[in-house]
Amino acid sequence: MSRPASAIAANAAQAIQPSRNGRHLTLHADPDKPFFWLADTAWELFHRLDKTEAERYLRNRAAKGFNVVMIVLFAEHGQLDFPNRFGQWPFEGGSKPDLSKPNLVYYEFVDWVIELASSLGLRVALVPTWGRYINGGYYKGPFLFTDQTAYSFGKFVGQRYPYLPYILGGDSNRFWNADMRDAAAQGQDISKLPMTDYGHLTEAMARGLFEGEQTHSLLSSYKTFIIYHSAQIWLPQGPESTGSAQFPDADWLTMDACQSGHYNAASRPRVDEEEKGVAGSQTGVSSSDPRCLPHLWRAVSSYEPIRKMYNTPRPDGHPRPVVDLEAHYENTRHWFRKPYPLWTADNIRRGAWQGIFAGACGYTYGANSIWQMHNAESSTHPPIQQPTTAFTNWNVELDLAGAFMSGTAKRIVESLPGYFERIPDQSFILSDTHEPATDLAGEELISGMREANGQWAMVHLPFGGPVELDLGKALPGKTSWRGWWWDPRIGSRETFGLGVTPGSKTFTAPDEQDWLLYLEAAL
Repeated sequence: MSRPASAIAANAAQAIQPSRNGRHLTLHADPDKPFFWLADTAWELFHRLDKTEAERYLRNRAAKGFNVVMIVLFAEHGQLDFPNRFGQWPFEGGSKPDLSKPNLVYYEFVDWVIELASSLGLRVALVPTWGRYINGGYYKGPFLFTDQTAYSFGKFVGQRYPYLPYILGGDSNRFWNADMRDAAAQGQDISKLPMTDYGHLTEAMARGLFEGEQTHSLLSSYKTFIIYHSAQIWLPQGPESTGSAQFPDADWLTMDACQSGHYNAASRPRVDEEEKGVAGSQTGVSSSDPRCLPHLWRAVSSYEPIRKMYNTPRPDGHPRPVVDLEAHYENTRHWFRKPYPLWTADNIRRGAWQGIFAGACGYTYGANSIWQMHNAESSTHPPIQQPTTAFTNWNVELDLAGAFMSGTAKRIVESLPGYFERIPDQSFILSDTHEPATDLAGEELISGMREANGQWAMVHLPFGGPVELDLGKALPGKTSWRGWWWDPRIGSRETFGLGVTPGSKTFTAPDEQDWLLYLEAAL
């Protein structure tokens, strides 16, 4: 059974694409309308929720201003152990799937979710399969896909769900060794493990998505929207964990993405024995040494991979939009381990603004309980295995403060004049920006951003305090300015005065919370 033409038309009307300058996103139907990517992480929704629960989740996210939810069709946890809430499996054969034969009844719920999401202004970013079925992932497989089944499933997804964003990778990298956890637990240096290139499987699925979508002709000049969701840099000798580094020659990669992840060296003074399966001595230093994972990006320094992606062009030399597809999850412990602190709403907010000021075209929010739709009372879908098991049911955490503040960030950025000319710029900040970041100071980065033609300039001060600016560089070609303090917690702003350019001036935030300094050109 195919989807109704009206449902496909609704997705076409909401299709997104890169902006003309390649740095941002826009609606395909209106290239002059900005689209700020505000996504929520709901990986296990199709597998673990029923219709009532899914509707509650979707309406909650739409009300907060989210416009994308990311969900997996062939889910990571338990997908081969138990069916969805309606007793259906993604493929014929159930727990022993025939990947050449999608079970169409399973996709009726997927259809329903996508259509409800569309009616609420949400796009479902579809992950066809989690990475473990491609290359073994963190749980050693099972290895299921071949080039042919990757292509055929991609074509099925592209044909049934055209004009949606697609996410390949599924928290794994192109080059992988599924034995790394066991090797680390045995004290081996995993940087010396041989790696296998599984890129041909991803390429096959990308080709299938494109060809499946091409069976529809509702949109002219539309290019299939594909992202690659890398893992963190577990295998330090491989390419960095961005889509462009993993697939440098891919013309199918629409938006570049990274995973700044959940690691913060400052919160991890030692690696417990029970955690050697995750870390161990994989870099050749003692497992009690905080440097045991020096190659991992720090969650508090998401600007580092974002800047790298921002400065990495497509094969044709043009830029891509960039985004952090998996930042640290709110109310979730660093490393997902109980001995370590929780990522708070303050961490989430500061991280979001750090990424935006570094050049990201949006922000991706997440909470550990919600992505896995954790329900400790479920009699059919038990909690996922350690170490990432949540400790709170998903519905309890729908209204965490960081989710509201993510919507506030979207509203602030969308209100900026000259949206498509927003560029990162540290050069007009004369005082210390706290770079390069240390393990302790990554979150202290002071960031600059401005409109390329001098309409406005902004600074994010993560812990308040003073900042000295070169006003001539901040507002080039302008002779005067009006200043505002913008509160990123609630979105309110108050003006504090007028001034002239050029010259330098020091501004001091109202308190030691994070603030946005906004200078708009008066003349």
